[in-house]
Amino acid sequence: PFFVSPIGAASHQIDYAFQGELANPQVSPVTESFSGAAGFKLQLPAAWLLEGYGGLGQEHIASRTTGLLNSAFLNEALGAVPDNPLTAYRAASDGYFNPFTGQPANAAAVLAFIGSGRSETKLRNQVFSGGLQADGPLIRLPAGEVKLAVGVQARRETYARSGVNFTSTVTPTAQQSLKAERDMAAAYAELNAPLVGPENRRPGVEQLELTAAIRAERYSDFGSTVNPKIGLIWSPLEGVRWKATYGESFRAPALTELSEAEVYTPLRLQDVSGQVLTLALNGGNRDLEPETAKSWTVTLEVAPPHIPGLQASLSAFRTTFESRIDRPLFSNRLTALTDPTLAGFVQRLDPQDPADLALITRLLADPRTLTSLGVFPPTDYRAITDFRYVNTGRLQVSGLDVQAAYARPAFGGRLTLAVNGAWLFDYKQQVTPLAPAVEYVGQAGYPAKFRVRTSAEWTRGRLTLGGALIHTAGFTDALGAKIDAQTKVDTHLRISAPETGGLAGLSLSLVVRNLFDQPPPFYDNLTGIGFDPASGDPVGRFIAVELAKRW
Repeated sequence: PFFVSPIGAASHQIDYAFQGELANPQVSPVTESFSGAAGFKLQLPAAWLLEGYGGLGQEHIASRTTGLLNSAFLNEALGAVPDNPLTAYRAASDGYFNPFTGQPANAAAVLAFIGSGRSETKLRNQVFSGGLQADGPLIRLPAGEVKLAVGVQARRETYARSGVNFTSTVTPTAQQSLKAERDMAAAYAELNAPLVGPENRRPGVEQLELTAAIRAERYSDFGSTVNPKIGLIWSPLEGVRWKATYGESFRAPALTELSEAEVYTPLRLQDVSGQVLTLALNGGNRDLEPETAKSWTVTLEVAPPHIPGLQASLSAFRTTFESRIDRPLFSNRLTALTDPTLAGFVQRLDPQDPADLALITRLLADPRTLTSLGVFPPTDYRAITDFRYVNTGRLQVSGLDVQAAYARPAFGGRLTLAVNGAWLFDYKQQVTPLAPAVEYVGQAGYPAKFRVRTSAEWTRGRLTLGGALIHTAGFTDALGAKIDAQTKVDTHLRISAPETGGLAGLSLSLVVRNLFDQPPPFYDNLTGIGFDPASGDPVGRFIAVELAKRW
C-alpha cells in the first residue's frame, strides 16, 4: 500500500533493518544435569585385584527463543497476501507494515505481529556405562613381575530431540523429532613386561620395559573394530630414558553429530565477484562414518643425578586421521566458494534455471529454514552450502612437546621454575580423498604454531606464591593478513593450614587470571565475535577465591 516506484517499475528490492523497531531476540535456555557412579574393589588370591563400576550421566536442555521475525506474518503485514483468518491480525484495523519510512515509524501492533516468531527445542542425552577389570602378576622375570590387566566395558547412549518452529508459517510447526540410541561393548587386555631392571642391568641398558595392549569394540550402529597399542621404555644410563609408543584408534560419530536438527539459514559468503547470498545447511549428518587414527610418539626424558631437582623431556609425535569427522566449510568460510577443494560441499545456483529456481523456492518454504537472519527472494540465492559434519579425507598432525622443571632452595624456601611448550609442524588436511593436502597450521580457526607457558612458584612453610607467562603465537587469516600474538600473566597466592590440628588439610587460595586484562588479538571473524576462539582467550581479568579441604 505504501509502494511508489521512482522509475515506474512494478516492484523493487530493498534492504531493510529492523533496528529500532524489533527488539533483539531473547534466548532462554535451561539445563539440568545429573551424574552418579558407584564402584567396588575386591582383593583376589595371588595378588590379583578385581574392580567394577557403574555410572549414569543425564542432561536435559530446554531452549526457547522469542522475538524472531515471522516471514509469513511479514508478508501479510506488507499486503503481499490477504489477511489470513488463522491470525488475529487485520490490516484494515491494525495497519500495514511500511518499509519506506526511512525511520522507525510503524505501529506497535504491526511490529508485535511480525516479531512474534519463536523457536523451542528440547534435548535429552543419557549415558549408562559399566565395566569390570582384573589385574595382577603373571610370572616373575629377573627384572620384575610381568603384569596383566583384562577387562570388559559396556555403554548405552540415548539422544532425543523435539521442538517447534514458528518463523515462516502461520501456526507453529513441529520440528522433526528424533530418538537415537547406541550400544557399545568392549573387551581389552594390557601386558606390562619388565625385561631389564636393577637386578639384571648391563652397560647401555639400565632399564628395558615393554607394554602391549589390544582393545576390541562392537557398536550397534557401526560394527566392530580392533585396535592395538605397543610401547617401549629404554634407559641407556642413569637419569636418561627413551620412550616410544605406537597405537591405533577408532571414534564413532557422536549421536549429536549424527542426529542434530537440520536447519537452513541465509548466509553471505565471499565469491570471486564479491559477496553473494547462499543457503547454508547446518545440523547432523546421518551419513557419517567412523574416523580412525594411527599415532606414534618418541620421548626423551632427562633427570641428571648430578643436578638435583632438574627434570626435562622432549616428545615428538605424529597422528594421522582417516575419514576425520569435521566441518570443512565452517572452518573455511572465507574461501568456501573460491577454494576448489571445497567444491564438493557447494551446489551452485543459476536463478535463470527453472530447476534451480524451483529447488531454492522449495527449500525456502521448508519449515527447517530459519528466517531470523533475513528474508530474501529465491532469485537472490547463488548457492546451497553444506556446513554439516562430514567425513573428510586425511588429517596429519605432527609436532614437538617440551617440558622442563628445576626446583632448588631459595630465599628461605623452595623455588620451582618450569616451562611447557608445544610446536606444531603440520596440520595437513585433505578435505576429500582426491583433494591435495593443504597445510593449515597457524591459520585462523586452526591450532597455533607455537604455545609456551613459563612459570615460577616459591614456597616457604605454609605460604606459596606463583606466576605464569602464557604466550600464543600469532596467525594469519585465509587472505594472508597477519593477526597478533597473545601474551598473558596469571598469578596465585595460597596459604595452607598447619599439618596437624583441626584445620589440617585446609588451604585458602587467591587466583588472578589474565592479571593485566589483555584482550585477544582482533580478528575479523565471520561469526562476528571479533577474535579466533582456536587461538585467542576472551576471558579478561578474572579473580577467584578458593577454599579447599584435603583428607
